[in-house]
Amino acid sequence: MPRLLTIGLLLLCLMWSVQSVSATGCATPSFGSATAYSIPSNVYGIAVGDFNRDGKLDAATANKNISTVSIILGNGTGGFGAATSYAVGNGPTAITAADFNLDGKLDLATANDSGSSYSVLLGDGAGHFSVTTSPLAGTVRAWQIIAADMTNDGSPDLVFRTIDDDATFHVGALFLYQGMGNGSFVFRSAVVPLQSGSNGTSLAVADFDEDGWLDIVTNCSNCMGGIVRVLHNNRNTSFSVGSNIITGTSITAAVTGDFNNDGKFDIATANWSVNSVSILLGDGTGGFASPTSYPIAGNGPTALTTGDLNSDGKADLAVATSLPGLNNGTVSVLLGDGAGAFASAQNTDFVRAPTSVTNADLNGDGRLDLLTGDLGPGFGGGTVTALLNTCSEAPLRRNRIADFDGDGRTDISVYREPGGDWYESRSSNDILHIRPGFGMSGDRLVPGDFDGDGKSDIAVFRDTTGEWFIIDSSNGLYRIQRWGAGGDLPAIGDYDGDGKSDLAVFRPSTGSWYIRQSRDLALRVQPWGASGDVPVFGDYDGDGKADVAVFRPSTGAWYILNSADGSVRAQGWGVSTDKAVPGDYDGDGKTDLAVYRPSEGGWYVLRSSDSMMMARAWGASGDVAVPGDYTGDGKTDFAVYRAGVWYVLNSADSTLQVSYFGLSTDLPIPSAYTAN
Repeated sequence: MPRLLTIGLLLLCLMWSVQSVSATGCATPSFGSATAYSIPSNVYGIAVGDFNRDGKLDAATANKNISTVSIILGNGTGGFGAATSYAVGNGPTAITAADFNLDGKLDLATANDSGSSYSVLLGDGAGHFSVTTSPLAGTVRAWQIIAADMTNDGSPDLVFRTIDDDATFHVGALFLYQGMGNGSFVFRSAVVPLQSGSNGTSLAVADFDEDGWLDIVTNCSNCMGGIVRVLHNNRNTSFSVGSNIITGTSITAAVTGDFNNDGKFDIATANWSVNSVSILLGDGTGGFASPTSYPIAGNGPTALTTGDLNSDGKADLAVATSLPGLNNGTVSVLLGDGAGAFASAQNTDFVRAPTSVTNADLNGDGRLDLLTGDLGPGFGGGTVTALLNTCSEAPLRRNRIADFDGDGRTDISVYREPGGDWYESRSSNDILHIRPGFGMSGDRLVPGDFDGDGKSDIAVFRDTTGEWFIIDSSNGLYRIQRWGAGGDLPAIGDYDGDGKSDLAVFRPSTGSWYIRQSRDLALRVQPWGASGDVPVFGDYDGDGKADVAVFRPSTGAWYILNSADGSVRAQGWGVSTDKAVPGDYDGDGKTDLAVYRPSEGGWYVLRSSDSMMMARAWGASGDVAVPGDYTGDGKTDFAVYRAGVWYVLNSADSTLQVSYFGLSTDLPIPSAYTAN
């Protein structure tokens, strides 16, 4: 029987007895008073990152009028220090951050409008930069820039949107400059997304056709009243023109995301002439539905960003407006329902003229804040304005166990060898999502939230080469990162507390951990463990950071290095034949020590809340333990996988959930988080 037909028949038999428990978030998003930080000139672009590797987010701005980039270092509470500026090419209008020379330190790059050039600022990891400015091909002017791995070689590339004409390149051409991995770039191709003379300022990337290569979306503001155009990656540094969606309005910005949680990438646009936002839902083949529009407050939307702004696990939008000549800017927030629709815009006023907007957790409270780059009063000196999220609801507790749709619940999902196919039954909408051909026989499954969007990313670790293969859920970016060596064991976790899974391995031969922190790209080496130990992922002290920990099967002992205070915990819990299944079974925000005993189908949990033992018979010999939070109540549920059948004991109400999903030879993906 064909594989897809088999899984389809299994879905017909799927039986759910789940009592849905989901976060509601803030019904009305709220932000504190706007706080402005001075920049020497008008700000046209903004980027956020930890440039001095102190664990606090900083900001960088592109200052067009005086041809500089300014750095303001964050204090970790949502504030910023005084600006330090660097001279770059003439007229920078956009800025992006990435590690261009692969030294583990964040760098910057700008698109320079007036100088027909681009500048690369290589960071030293202490907040300082060295600048190199290079000419663009031809004499066109660059207006937008994005850093992304368009060539799938592991190094960030640069994509430019231009707005000028010359003898070689027409107005609106897109340029691809391939990153060499040493901070330098080589011009590879140019493509005119629409007819000669087309113009536009939006630029975003995502894998719209699910081929593992990033595509581009841009616009033409003066074509038939406004057009969105998708360019498909030909996998050879060139692009072909794809979908052409008429919007009938002048577009100033675009972002990508999965707004209806179907695993396919959608587009949102900011529409200047009609003061609205439009949503174009993708079909996964590069096609899109007709746009649905939502009005916003304010005049002249200039910038757009997406993220979960009210802590309900669904993608929202924030759009900045700034009518030229008026210092009456606004930021409008549109809350998403997770099915592709958005509520009426909620408005925040402040006396600035924003040209750019982004979101990040500036004060470390688990909520996304907003940051705008602004023209100053009377278009004088510019500012960066911070709007701190004051949502009264607790942030949605992130479920890092196979939560592919970001709703806080573990998704029933399987991996099928030898083809490397991933099958996910998404708990938010019961949609089946299939990702074929991602993995080889022998690869270790390591799904984690590597891009920090609240959704688990598909990922495998190849221990023969020490390579990680990841598909980011935020845009479909396929990336290969070497981190580890032959014989290493993957040990994913958020070790720096920035909301992203870090690349980490445990080397049994030396008993050492090697962690690449995502916040600042710093390397951490930690001796902890011995040959024969296995890493056990979890936050045992409840400080929001993963702790370095091992389980020693030979003695049934756990050894934990608490990240909160550096204290050591040694605890006997289990016997040599047990499988370590750590999880938060009591819902107190701390990982509990737990083992599954296959010989008897018994679970033994040492609860962190009261140090009491909890024992539960759940399973039979031959079952695979698949603990996870299937109900979204913040507690790990007892669950086993038996030859295509899932048996889950819901912690929310002690009901039984039986689900038929998978084949007898499939590997249940949640088992990747246990020490099996």
